[in-house]
Formats: sequence, structure tokens, C-alpha cells
Amino acid sequence: MSTATATAHIMARHPVREKFAACSTSGAAGYFLTKGHAVDCFDGVLRQYGLSFALYDCSEFVGNAGCANVDIINESDHVVGCARLTWFRMPSGRYES
Repeated sequence: MSTATATAHIMARHPVREKFAACSTSGAAGYFLTKGHAVDCFDGVLRQYGLSFALYDCSEFVGNAGCANVDIINESDHVVGCARLTWFRMPSGRYES
């Protein structure tokens, strides 16, 4: 990973966007057992690029359905992007994200 990748703002062509989208239900991941499993999947993708979710935004995942905007920060704690996470609890009890 280059430093430029971790410090640049996440724009339309940033490689993390495609991998992040592939982690959603429409990608290979399928339905998630819990909301935490979904967030962990997305966070794992971000960490590959030296990025992570801002912890101050990670308490907004309440209820069986909803959405939350979560800042994405680099290793210097600078906001470089934002993710909009949505979730819905299916009748099976698993989450679509």
C-alpha cells in the first residue's frame, strides 16, 4: 500500500470503493449473521488500505432496519471519506447490508 492511497480522499476511482461494494449482500458475502459481522467485513476491506471507520460514528447501528453515515479515517485520524451503511433484518434473522 502506498502512503498516497491511505492519505488521499476516497474519490470515484479509489480502489477501496469497488472492494467495499463487493462486501455488500449483492456481492459474494451473502447475508450476515449480525450487524457486527457486516461492519467487520467492511472494516476489513478498509484496513487493507490503511483506513478504518471513525469510532465516534459506530454507535448508530440500532434497530432491525436503518442506515448510518460513517466517516472513514486514515492512519492520522483525518477524515478521507464517508460510507453510508444500510441494514435490514430478514425473516431468517440474518442481515442484509
